[in-house]
Amino acid sequence: IPWCAQTSEEVSTERKSVGEVVQANLVSLPASYEFPDSYNAIYRLYEPCRLAAMVYSMLVIFPLPAANRPFKQLVAQLIQSLITVDGDEGSGWAAESGQWPWEYEREGSQDLTPEEEERVSCLYLWIIVMGGIASRGMGPNSEWFATRFEQTLQMKGMSTWEEVKQCVTSIMWMDSVCDYGGLAFWRETRDGF
Repeated sequence: IPWCAQTSEEVSTERKSVGEVVQANLVSLPASYEFPDSYNAIYRLYEPCRLAAMVYSMLVIFPLPAANRPFKQLVAQLIQSLITVDGDEGSGWAAESGQWPWEYEREGSQDLTPEEEERVSCLYLWIIVMGGIASRGMGPNSEWFATRFEQTLQMKGMSTWEEVKQCVTSIMWMDSVCDYGGLAFWRETRDGF
């Protein structure tokens, strides 16, 4: 059936099916501990990205009711995976050093072109924002993401929500779903919890 000839019910069913396939593929991605250490040393953002994508999926692709979202577990795993990237026991990387956490105190870290660094830093910011949205109302976890968010904004030289939004929309963002939580996280980091 050509798309234009489909009824709204058929289109809705088709979208639901696509969402189910995307969700199934996402939850089937292996956790980083299933890879050799050599892989994890190179692809440091794989696990945080996988977990942030799960948050995004539960908000946008295959939305779950708030009561059914396992955000508490995902947030704990996401924090742990970011601590692994930072390599500093979770106290925060030294943003004033001028290095991103995946480069900080790492010998032989691969130099990125400015374009690559911009894409990777936007991915990192997106991961932090997804964690911030998921951790809202979780006290110390919310504050942990707020600290990382501030450090990331400092490194990127950002000071407005519009700049943040431009960056996160280059990764994955649906305004109608993500703007509310993202803007609330932004305001909380600015005004305090």
